[in-house]
Amino acid sequence: MNFSPNNKITIPDTTLFQELDGECVLLNLANESYYGLNQTGTRMWAVLAKSNSITNALSVLSEEYDIDEKTLSSDLYQFIDELLENQMVEIVVA
Repeated sequence: MNFSPNNKITIPDTTLFQELDGECVLLNLANESYYGLNQTGTRMWAVLAKSNSITNALSVLSEEYDIDEKTLSSDLYQFIDELLENQMVEIVVA
């Protein structure tokens, strides 16, 4: 985990995304990689894009999903790590 829960996730100009039927496809124009998201991943993506911090995104998602906070935070942090690894998002240090 190369980020803090207080950090904000931003979407660089090199990442394009398209939602279709509740699922999303991401395309990184810089390295020509793509990443498919299921409905849960698409919701995480949308909440992260709107939130002013990862902690805020976690709070929003915990209200929507019936899952314990430890599991949700683990899943969200893993999701962010995968997005970072694929250069689909960037971290803004708070």
